[in-house]
Amino acid sequence: MNPKSALIIGAGYLGERVADLWVSEGFKLWGTTRRRDRFEAMQARGITPIQYDVRMGGDPLPVADVVLY
Repeated sequence: MNPKSALIIGAGYLGERVADLWVSEGFKLWGTTRRRDRFEAMQARGITPIQYDVRMGGDPLPVADVVLY
């Protein structure tokens, strides 16, 4: 299987580094953050941001081939 999409739960320091690699490999990326003010920086990296707090839950997250948590 050759994954084409990925979800990064907690796209902080480590998640951003992995995102850079996955973007360079052509992945469609989603990433969660608790902070709406991070959306612009995430989008600039190629990550579709989702405001989400794993401790609180919320709307369902996208289905992806790979998940980094």
